[in-house]
Amino acid sequence: LFALGASAETVTGDCGKSVSWSFDTETGTLTISGTGAMYDYDEVTPPWQEDDYPVSRVVVDYGVTYIGKNAFANSEMLESVVMSESITTIGDNAFSYCDKLTELVIPQGVTDIGVLAFAYCDQLGAVTIPASVTNLGFGAFQGCRRLESIRVDANSATYSSDEHGVLFNKEKTVLIQAPAAMV
Repeated sequence: LFALGASAETVTGDCGKSVSWSFDTETGTLTISGTGAMYDYDEVTPPWQEDDYPVSRVVVDYGVTYIGKNAFANSEMLESVVMSESITTIGDNAFSYCDKLTELVIPQGVTDIGVLAFAYCDQLGAVTIPASVTNLGFGAFQGCRRLESIRVDANSATYSSDEHGVLFNKEKTVLIQAPAAMV
């Protein structure tokens, strides 16, 4: 385990063809920058997890269009995520099992959210989905025990939510997910 407070430094590497990462050991911030898509991490461990960096914040800069599968899954210290509006796709399991993540605002421009993308984020209490989302993968927010509200932009042509924060298709004929904290 990397000890914070040792000597402050920034560690860097590649995480896509034209995408790189940098980890600030003093602040615990992992920044993803560049242009295009991140790699998927189906078969390999992301480098920031392989080296056990205590990532508490992820910032995805403008220019990155795709957050890779499993990119931040099981990030035990992750508390906040800031995504730029250049993101169009969030891969399968991208943020699953991030136990300390409490709130999530998905930026306008995201069209696809992968299967189990935010599943089992134990502290996640609120989610905001923009009108741009047209494909929400199965179980995207499954197992988020403290989830109290899923809000959908009223301009969405695909999804809607009611006054209780329950997620439906646009016509409210198909219930997609009720926040777990409601039951």
